[in-house]
Amino acid sequence: MLREAVLAGFRGRTKVFITVFLCIFFFGLSGVDAENADKAEKTAGIKESSISIAAVQFKVEKSSYSSERSFKDKINNVVNEIFSRYKPDLIIFPEYTSVFTALIPFLKKTEKIKSHAGALKKIKEYYPDINSIKELFAMQSDFTLSVMKDVFGTISEKYHIYILAGTYFAFDRKENRLYNRAVVFGPGGNVVYFQDKVFLTDFEKNIIDLSAGNIRKAAGFKLKNKKIAITICRDTYEEVWEDRFKNYAVWIDIKANGTDYDEEERESFLKALPARIRNTNVKYGITDSLTGRLFDLFWEGESSVVKNNAGSLLFPVHSKKYDDEEFIFYKLIF
Repeated sequence: MLREAVLAGFRGRTKVFITVFLCIFFFGLSGVDAENADKAEKTAGIKESSISIAAVQFKVEKSSYSSERSFKDKINNVVNEIFSRYKPDLIIFPEYTSVFTALIPFLKKTEKIKSHAGALKKIKEYYPDINSIKELFAMQSDFTLSVMKDVFGTISEKYHIYILAGTYFAFDRKENRLYNRAVVFGPGGNVVYFQDKVFLTDFEKNIIDLSAGNIRKAAGFKLKNKKIAITICRDTYEEVWEDRFKNYAVWIDIKANGTDYDEEERESFLKALPARIRNTNVKYGITDSLTGRLFDLFWEGESSVVKNNAGSLLFPVHSKKYDDEEFIFYKLIF
């Protein structure tokens, strides 16, 4: 079943045998064993608990960030559609979902601009004190968080759920550092957890001038008394997280993959969260990917759920697309 799940996710592209080989090499036993172990667990009379999740493979479009109202309407429409079909305990948005709310006051001034560098140059014509991308996002950090609270905080309180609202660029004035920060809102509408990305991409370090977070502060959060771990895209490739999160119930990887989602990138995704959780006691892994385009930047990737039974992996759910908006739903049984 692992072979079938992987093949289905690759939509018949060429070189598929390479990926199948890598799955077997990395993960060992087939998904059939994982499924049988799950059935055995249920028939043994073990009392079950569950967490229902919805992962939003969010699509970035300039129109969604044209105003606070536009962003709020976009997120509300997404959540309303989810609740028309499903009643999740947790809704997940991918990395960078909230980052671009910082650009709300500026996007109308950059409508005809094609590149992010050109957009910054145009913004500087109106705001000459802004000399870099870092300064732009630092200046907008408080505004971005206020929009997130108004949008995601209001929704989480309305539906009494948890929402992982993707990431935004959080500015620490005391240290003059900008962080790529994931934020979780609780059922009361307040921020219950945040975590900074630790292992940054070259683009994040050299172009945006982000600072790395402190891995010792990454503790995750609890939902229905289950410990939920978070890593942010590039973080998940690092083995150091395995020991830190080895006894968590769920591990979430939120991604913004800024390259073509081709055969090579599919293989790379398998070396991230699936490879991490097979060496731990984590029962479920959830990968949630960003899609869409803004200026000359674009994002592609597949979203999925992976179930771990003592190193034997099963992929019960994955997105059908890699370059468009989609939701995946799954009930995690413990």
